[in-house]
Amino acid sequence: MIKIASLTGKSDELNSLAQRLNQETFPIELHNDWESLLKQKLMINAVINTITALFDVPNGKILTNKHLHYLAKELCKETATVLQLSETDSWDEIVYVAEQTKENVSSMRADIQQGSKTEIEAITGYILKQALTKVPYSNFIYRAILALNDERI
Repeated sequence: MIKIASLTGKSDELNSLAQRLNQETFPIELHNDWESLLKQKLMINAVINTITALFDVPNGKILTNKHLHYLAKELCKETATVLQLSETDSWDEIVYVAEQTKENVSSMRADIQQGSKTEIEAITGYILKQALTKVPYSNFIYRAILALNDERI
């Protein structure tokens, strides 16, 4: 599913485009709040992408491995606090995405496997810059992914 929102608030043209592109096999979902949509996407990437990249596991492992599950919950708590999102709603969305993509290789994991630069700066780096309190899990995951980048690039 592709989720889109208007940055300018002019949603008539975007709504028309979404209706034209929307297909059963390629669904388009229109949202009113672009900032909330980006924060939700950032939340998912901050939790799923980073853990799967660090531990070289498919997305679903954050739900089936109790230790990765714990780390995912802690990252979700920190990130929800920083982004001023509901922790419960955020966790529910992470679980949904992890279940729907349980066998998938996250983009960050693929980057690590291929020796490519990751998006860690844009994801966790942003969260660290926005944080008003200590975020130890996010800080650890940030440094760990940077270490993997340095070893493989």
